Amino acid sequence: MSEKCKEKLEALQEKGLEEFLKSYTYDFVNSSEEFVKKLSKILGIEDEVRKELQAIQDKERKIAEQFPAFIYVDTDFRRKNEPIFVLAFLEGQRRIFLDKEWLAFTPLNEQIETVREIIKKHYKEHDGKLPVWGAIKRYVYFYDKSKKPIVFDPKGNIVSEPIKYSEARLEVK
Repeated sequence: MSEKCKEKLEALQEKGLEEFLKSYTYDFVNSSEEFVKKLSKILGIEDEVRKELQAIQDKERKIAEQFPAFIYVDTDFRRKNEPIFVLAFLEGQRRIFLDKEWLAFTPLNEQIETVREIIKKHYKEHDGKLPVWGAIKRYVYFYDKSKKPIVFDPKGNIVSEPIKYSEARLEVK
């Protein structure tokens, strides 16, 4: 058995199938997936491995299709004389992105509970304000492009008030 083959077998055993498929690529003979398929054929477990590979592909597809949900930190900011390039540079402060894999497999009610904790922690860590943007008034959870976002107060309570969503962008043409 070649050294490359031994390395791949050790990595497969160490990391597990899903991580192995993510971490190893083409080695001038086989891709990670081709290696696993050939190995499963030798071991006589093709059906089991095919099912496992399909489950991994389905999971990856679900994650890829997941809306990139985020929490918008709203300060009711109104531009006066701030340079647009500064606002565009600091725009990232007004968004808290969430892990797509977690989102893909977590029900909305659990997401909301986690978002509440994130909001409370964020508000406390920033003393209720963002540099340049001002005092934090509310947080808006955009979780699905086809549904209305959920609005929270700084204490993590759901409120029903209209949102004014804006963003600073700088484009070079």
